[in-house]
Formats: sequence, structure tokens, C-alpha cells
Amino acid sequence: MIDYARPYIAFVIAAGFLLFGAVFQTLLPLQFGLMLTEVLCVFGVGFAYQKLQNDRPEEYRSFRIQDQRVSTLLVIAAGGIFVGLMANVTAAITIELFPALKTVEAAYAETIEKLLRPDELYLAVAGVIAVTVFAPVCEEFLFRGTLLPAQLRNEKIVMAVIANGLLFGAFHMNPMSFVPLSIVGMFLAHITIYTRSLWPAILAHATLNLSNGVILPLIALEYVDPEVSPPLSELFYALCFVMPIGGMLWMFAIRRMKADWSG
Repeated sequence: MIDYARPYIAFVIAAGFLLFGAVFQTLLPLQFGLMLTEVLCVFGVGFAYQKLQNDRPEEYRSFRIQDQRVSTLLVIAAGGIFVGLMANVTAAITIELFPALKTVEAAYAETIEKLLRPDELYLAVAGVIAVTVFAPVCEEFLFRGTLLPAQLRNEKIVMAVIANGLLFGAFHMNPMSFVPLSIVGMFLAHITIYTRSLWPAILAHATLNLSNGVILPLIALEYVDPEVSPPLSELFYALCFVMPIGGMLWMFAIRRMKADWSG
């Protein structure tokens, strides 16, 4: 029972440490506060867990890509983008179904604008780096490089993937994004299991954050009226478009990784 609970205890500790991250983001510019939060409160908890438990997964020791072809990595990156789009549309639908979340959406949009559109150019660059480099590396190290292997020792693959995804969704503490981010976490956990390396998950996470966490928000801030919400029917149409593509890329990536691994 203790072995089963350890990764979940580590998750609770990491979530608690995010309170310190809020302090960093108050004392420092948001961009550098986010970087420090990722390093100390996310990567740091994973590193401490591995050291204290003497539990560094051998398959992730070198962070090597195990003979994955470039074409497979491109499929993984594309899968990350479309799974991220699916997450964005699902979050938008959630907000429309639960109007009380509009205040959360407004606060999130304000944070994104401060992060990506500050007055100084160097802060804008730092914001992009925080989102596309620090977050993918640190979060994948904790969730897929530390918690997932510990979960797999006591849980079946399906349950470990689902639980890991749910932890990832809960970790961001954003009610409008819990379900979509949980799906993203399951995707990243699934591809990590089949590659036995963190690099594909980091790649998918980075491309997802670049497209859905930087490019699309900047376009929205520039051209979309925040007071006008798209009709719910259009959001469902969009979900019906991106979901099959994301699902097919997800399954295709797994097939390619299986082929690369067996070859």
C-alpha cells in the first residue's frame, strides 16, 4: 500500500510547492517566476523523489530516443498539436456549458497577456521560453519520468495512463482545463511508455505549448473580441473536426513507435 501511494504523495507535495511558485511570480517578473516555479517546484520535486527513493528509472536514465525515426517524431509532434487543439476546444465548450467559469477564463487570459505580451521584448522572449522549454522539460520529468514509472510498478498500464493524466490535469489547478489537460496527460503518458524515453513526450508537449499556448493565444489577443463567444454549435463542430484527427495521430504514433521498437 505504501509503494502504491508514494507517487500520489509526491504529487500532493509538488502541488503544495506551487504555492511557493505564486510567491516567485509575485516577487519576480511573471516570466522568470514561472521558470523558477518549474525548476524548483516541479523538476525539483521529481529529482528529490528519485534521490530519496533511490528510484531513477533505468529506461529514462540517458533521456535517449530509442531509435525513433524522424517521421515518427513528426507524427508525435503533430499528434501533440491536434490533441492540444482538442483540449482548447473542449475547454471552450466547458466554459460555455458552465458560465461561472468565465471569470476563470478572464483571469487566465489576463495572465497569458502579461506572459506573452509584456512591454519589454526580453520578457516576451522569456515568456515563450518558459512555456515551450521550461514547462515541457520540467513537467515531463515529474509526471512521465518520475510518477509514471512508479505508478506502473503497482498499476496496470491502462490505469496508470489514466491516473497519470488525471494528476496532470489536476496539477494545473484550472477547473476549465481539468478534463482537456487530463487527456493531454494521458497522451503524453501513453507515448512515453512505448518509447521508454522522455524526449518524445517533451517534443509533443513543447509543440503543443508552442501552437496552443503561444501562437493561438497571441492570435486571439490580437484579433478576437474577448466579449464575443463563438456559438456552442460551432465549438461542437470544431471538436468533431479536431478530435478524429487527434485520435488518429495518437494511434498512428503508437503504431509507428511499436514498429520502431520491434525493428
